[in-house]
Amino acid sequence: MRCLFLISVLFLSAVSVQAQDVSAQTPNAPAAPLETAASSNGSKVDRTDFLMNTGLQYADEGEYAEAEQAYLRALESDPENQTIQFRLSTLYIQMGRYKEAAVLLNALVKDVPDNPVLNNNLAWIYATGGEMKNGKLALRHAREAILSMPIDPSTWNTLAEAYYMLGQYESALRASEYAIALLYTRKDTTKETLLNFQAQQQKIRRADESYKMMLKLDEDQ
Repeated sequence: MRCLFLISVLFLSAVSVQAQDVSAQTPNAPAAPLETAASSNGSKVDRTDFLMNTGLQYADEGEYAEAEQAYLRALESDPENQTIQFRLSTLYIQMGRYKEAAVLLNALVKDVPDNPVLNNNLAWIYATGGEMKNGKLALRHAREAILSMPIDPSTWNTLAEAYYMLGQYESALRASEYAIALLYTRKDTTKETLLNFQAQQQKIRRADESYKMMLKLDEDQ
């Protein structure tokens, strides 16, 4: 998915699955109810984890409808679980359901406004997401992501796309060049990622050249 942070490690470091703290209950409560509560809570967490892992596996295999059902069932068990909400938002982006993804991400970013993964994915939606395109929001969220992850190539690649959408081709080209330069410094860069970034840069370069040619033609008239 090009600039999407499909690996949610950074997000999970800020928002993780929270189990109910049974030990915080009244200490004088009978032992049996406490044990039952602990067992019930453990079953709930196990079910949620199972459904989340199932959803992730389905998504990896391209079975998006099945992945969505798994995540929705997980949310039924744990409606406030932000990790599930994030994974569901990523799935919706993969499915091209940008409006639903944006609703989830905007709710999450209110709780963790500095999270670069959330801001990057929102920026990508607003830069590329069909009816959800909004250049100003794309640029705002892309910049927010870079403030938290200034040397990550994906955030710069998203910034390039935001500038491209706004018609600011020189700025887009500079951001794209920097994104590719950062890619070369990373040992985990794949050939596919590099080719995607290079293809985006070529698109921006062609737009920039065409725009300058049009300006020259106008000057010559």
